[in-house]
Amino acid sequence: MKLNGKGFSLLEILAVIMLTAAVVFPLLASLTGNMEVNDRVRRRNAASLVTVSALQGFNAAPFSRLDEALKDHVENHEEAYIYFDKDICAAKEAYDIPAGSNVWNVCELVFDLKMANETFAAENFRVFLYYKEDVVAYPPDEDDVPLEVIREMEQADEVLLNITVWLRYDAKHERTLVRSGFMTERPEVGSS
Repeated sequence: MKLNGKGFSLLEILAVIMLTAAVVFPLLASLTGNMEVNDRVRRRNAASLVTVSALQGFNAAPFSRLDEALKDHVENHEEAYIYFDKDICAAKEAYDIPAGSNVWNVCELVFDLKMANETFAAENFRVFLYYKEDVVAYPPDEDDVPLEVIREMEQADEVLLNITVWLRYDAKHERTLVRSGFMTERPEVGSS
């Protein structure tokens, strides 16, 4: 420091800048990393809510209509499953399910879900319905069915109609979420 009190020398200013940079840049890198982690956690939470909602939504669809569509598809196409995604639901022309069926209403609601401002494209979000005996008879092709879903199919219940929701919530890091459950026929509201 100068003894005459007229300011700082160039060397002192450079030293302060270097010390500030040494502290600020690591903090900024940490902050950026934390923002990326928070974004991934937010997307995973949204994906988790969507997959649970999809299971519940399809369980509200008419069981007999889905069961019949699956059995017809297996018999006519020798394929162990039917699946739904946003594009199939929008077209309403799959698996011989009439356009006015409640299946399509449920389907559209499920695939139009928006959680934490996140929506998921058709290639990243699918719902599969299958019976284990059909999976054994007609093993699914890895080119058509994600490997995570095939693993779920191999461990499926032997008797009940199985449902698996597959959602890729982070394509960059290939992170997916898979939830499975069963569908059973329930009495319609108002029937005895």
